[in-house]
Amino acid sequence: MSDEIHSDMDPFRYMVRRFIAIDSPNLIENSSPAHARILLEEMFAHANKSAYVYCGRISNTVWGGKGLADAVRAAISRGVDVRFIVQHPEDVPPDSVVAAALREHGADTIHTSREFAQLGSHFAVFDDKMYRFERDDGDKKAIACVNAPDTARLLRELAQAMLKVA
Repeated sequence: MSDEIHSDMDPFRYMVRRFIAIDSPNLIENSSPAHARILLEEMFAHANKSAYVYCGRISNTVWGGKGLADAVRAAISRGVDVRFIVQHPEDVPPDSVVAAALREHGADTIHTSREFAQLGSHFAVFDDKMYRFERDDGDKKAIACVNAPDTARLLRELAQAMLKVA
């Protein structure tokens, strides 16, 4: 990892990587799709055991792009248990590279249930440690943390309960 900054998003990526390197318990506020992609790419890159994502559509707004698809593929290749719980699977774009990456690894990676249709917040949780949580899908404001075991454990337990319903 280079300490050079090459684009407008590089300072944010650099900060996220530094937070991961030092195991920072500080919150990272974010609301742009670009920041969400960076956080998720880095969290997938550092996941060792599990990555559970509850999202609306696997939309290209956040989940588009080769970088995130490659991070998901790499996590699966490392043996990370990657599961997506999708609120509106009928709206998954046919050209979603992340959805394609998930489908390459079988039907057990994307789950859904009608019971999830009205839930308004989304989250991703990694290894009982890292998470990104969108309080309100309409607002798109989110918080993330790379070292919050208590919150991450609760989100993982929620994801596992959702997977039982899906």
